[in-house]
Amino acid sequence: IAFLSGAAGAYAMSRKSIASALPGVSIAVALVPPLAVVGYGFAVADMDIAFGALLLFLTNLVAIVLAASLVFIALDFLSTEKQTWNEIVRGLKVTVAFAMVVVLILGYVTYETVTTQKKLRAINTVLSQQLYTKRFKPLDISIQSTRNGYLIKGAILAFDEHLTSDLVQQLDVELEEAVHGPVTLDIIAIPAEEGEFDLKTAVETTRVEEAVREAIRRLPVQELDLTATALPDEYVVTLSILTFQPNAISPERVRELETNLSQQFGRPVTIDVYAIPAENIQSESTPSGAIPTPAITPAAESAPSS
Repeated sequence: IAFLSGAAGAYAMSRKSIASALPGVSIAVALVPPLAVVGYGFAVADMDIAFGALLLFLTNLVAIVLAASLVFIALDFLSTEKQTWNEIVRGLKVTVAFAMVVVLILGYVTYETVTTQKKLRAINTVLSQQLYTKRFKPLDISIQSTRNGYLIKGAILAFDEHLTSDLVQQLDVELEEAVHGPVTLDIIAIPAEEGEFDLKTAVETTRVEEAVREAIRRLPVQELDLTATALPDEYVVTLSILTFQPNAISPERVRELETNLSQQFGRPVTIDVYAIPAENIQSESTPSGAIPTPAITPAAESAPSS
């Protein structure tokens, strides 16, 4: 698209009968969208998005310049009367050199993408053959590519079986052989019986819990207990936290989180927060051997929710 836009723009510039706005519109279609995505990637601190969009922008830019140069040469459209063919050829060499650099980068990115997809398929094959059997069923498993290899995290349902250390070690060995690199397993096995779990509901409540956990991760609080329950018309989340400053999770923030989660999961979400101020835990004044009893402040007093 960028190459054709550059060719069309160059042809339009060489003809007075064609509207002068056409080249700008055709070129902007190829350049503005990826450049906007670059800004978005920097805004959300996602360098993968920013780099991918920047590479697309450079690719389109080089394609436009190269196409326009070829069209101008074909039409014998020189910018100045003094411009010689040697200067034109020199400019083309620079453009082609940039094009080759972009092609090499695109080739490398394509190779890495294809290799990653092959490794992900190999991981899923091993998990399906060795783990996803009658004994275990995936609940919410994600596979992430990291700098140190691959990270497999989530939860599985264990039916009359335990996820033993020997099974995890065997699975880890087979996964590393499949991808020819390190693999980290972070999987929780939830005991279950046939017919006990609604798999879809279990996955949804797990995602609600992860969303709440992510929302409070940067707050001055420490999670003590987090449970999401799926009712017929809503999700009810019970959250117990240790707070390290007054009003660490305000009522407004709780209501905002409820609204965001309700929109995300398509049904009302109610969050009951129980805050334990850290200063109420007087471990130093507790007699030896005794367990301190913290004062629990319900949500209605410290951070009331809707």
